[in-house]
Amino acid sequence: MANNANAINDEQAGKDSEQAGKGSGARGARGAWGSKPTASLIPLISIMTAVTTVCTMLVKIPTPSRGYLNLSDTMIYFSSYAFGPWIGGIIGGLGPALSDLILGYPQWAIFTLLIDGIQAIIVGLSVRRFKPVTMIVGSVVAGVWKVLGYFLAGIVLSGLSASLVDVPGNLAQAGVGIVIGIALFSAVRKAYPPLVRLGNLGVNAAADEAADSTK
Repeated sequence: MANNANAINDEQAGKDSEQAGKGSGARGARGAWGSKPTASLIPLISIMTAVTTVCTMLVKIPTPSRGYLNLSDTMIYFSSYAFGPWIGGIIGGLGPALSDLILGYPQWAIFTLLIDGIQAIIVGLSVRRFKPVTMIVGSVVAGVWKVLGYFLAGIVLSGLSASLVDVPGNLAQAGVGIVIGIALFSAVRKAYPPLVRLGNLGVNAAADEAADSTK
């Protein structure tokens, strides 16, 4: 009888170890910095890029540097929070760049692709935990990069004076994007957790939920 009990315990321990290994493997495949783009994620990236393009086009306020203020930062921040730096970088760069092409600002498209894409990567790499202070600090750093990037691009396209006039508007756009992006991510995280588990914040959020459920 004792031998049977020991055998059952050993079998259960083996199953637990196997499950733990699978969990570690899944996290290892995801990586410490969120999921990397794969063929299976192409539909998600395509849909989110389209959503980002539409959001960028919803608001179009012309600027002296022959550009326009918009709501692209909202989706750039959300995508980076939810999906990590790599997927967020693709979505954040392609969506607004496509909007430039569609709305008749082709001279900005390549700058937008690089500046907004790097902005999203900065957010994804610097924001590691679902905490207001961490998210705000990392997002502000990315926002400063964006304002600087567009300032330099504006000098190339329209000259120093016009680019300087654009700075306050770009700062406001980044600030609004941070506020709405964090609020949107928080709402989606609560309403549909699986959508935001590809990024590092999603992993931490899931762990926090599991810990809370055991209390």
